[in-house]
Parts: sequence; C-alpha cells; structure tokens
Amino acid sequence: MKTLKIKLQGLHCPACVQLSTMKLKKIAGVETVKINLVSGQTEIIANRDVSIDEAKKMLQDTDYSISNI
Repeated sequence: MKTLKIKLQGLHCPACVQLSTMKLKKIAGVETVKINLVSGQTEIIANRDVSIDEAKKMLQDTDYSISNI
C-alpha cells in the first residue's frame, strides 16, 4: 500500500470532512482516506502512488486548499 500525506485547509465541520473523504475516494486505487478536522492532516492510502495533483483535481470545486506536509 502507498500513502500520500497532505494537509487540507478550509475544513470547518464534519460535513467538510465527509465531502472531502467522498471526493478523494473517487481517485483510482484509493482504499482509505483519513482526515483530521482540527489539523487538516490527511492520509490517502491506495494500492498505487497517488499524486497531490490528483487530490487537487478531485477537490478543485471546493474552497479547500491542499499542501504537502
């Protein structure tokens, strides 16, 4: 398994986490997404390498910003 660790900024509530999780799980090969609401730290666990650009593309229609940890 491969893990991508990123930071999401702009999360305000549990619904933000749920929406982000749902969108990130649509990336091919992603099996698990873990998001900490308070810190924004996010782990994307997949059966292949997932790039930060793929994550940005999935969340492009939201107000969340993504950065490397």
